[in-house]
Amino acid sequence: KPLPQIEWRLGEEPIATNEVLFTTEPAVLAKKLKLVQLRREHHGANLTCLTFNSNLTDPLSETLRLSLYLRPLTARITQRDRLVANQRHEIECISTGSRPQAMITWWMGSRQLTDVTILDEEETMVGPRLESDEVENVTRSSLGLVPSIEDDGEKITCKAENPWVPRSFVEDSWVLHVVYPPMAELRLGSALLQNGIKEGDDVYFECHLKSNPPTQKLYWMLNDRQLHHNVSAGIILSNQSLVLQLVTRKSAGNYTCVASNPIGATTSNVFQLRVQ
Repeated sequence: KPLPQIEWRLGEEPIATNEVLFTTEPAVLAKKLKLVQLRREHHGANLTCLTFNSNLTDPLSETLRLSLYLRPLTARITQRDRLVANQRHEIECISTGSRPQAMITWWMGSRQLTDVTILDEEETMVGPRLESDEVENVTRSSLGLVPSIEDDGEKITCKAENPWVPRSFVEDSWVLHVVYPPMAELRLGSALLQNGIKEGDDVYFECHLKSNPPTQKLYWMLNDRQLHHNVSAGIILSNQSLVLQLVTRKSAGNYTCVASNPIGATTSNVFQLRVQ
């Protein structure tokens, strides 16, 4: 006696509340507190219920420490280097701010990628503050990717979300730049028949190329010996074509084209030329 006063405090600041005092039984008083719009900075703050009934006695108190679910703040793919086709690459994504640990998923277009490793989780307490500490959780995820040539221009997305906080995801995307050595295919000219080449005919080959970055050098080989442009000998090299004028039986053999770019060099299929 007399009935005490009840005060709520968040940190050291009193919290105004319009909740009506009520008694649950004689000499027992209760006062409800409803917290709305809790913010990130409230994580770790002390919530105290303080009771007192006169200046002659020390107040009584009970304190609890707030522990909040926090949505992720950022997601960032850390490296955006070019990728070499058919080689394994590790791509890292870092998400900050989620509590508990963010769930990170990887996507290529609408297809989820599953070769994923969660590297670690760090919780850094930044502060101190009077009322609470700011929590900056860090989650790292590594994607193992072996890109194909067809993946050039595809979009990779790292998506971080807290399953305890609805609609909390953040994401970062990156358009892949996949490089590869030339793909070379040697073909006989479309107007010619492979088994119908006779001495005195003109023969031409085409080297069909696909490469990224573009092909820088192209060589033509006969029986593993390089051919050189020589009009007087009837050997004409032009762009991606080889023309043999007035072929003889000495022109017969195994032809290939060899293409190179900064990524590497590739030898085409072998075309065996027979001259009747």
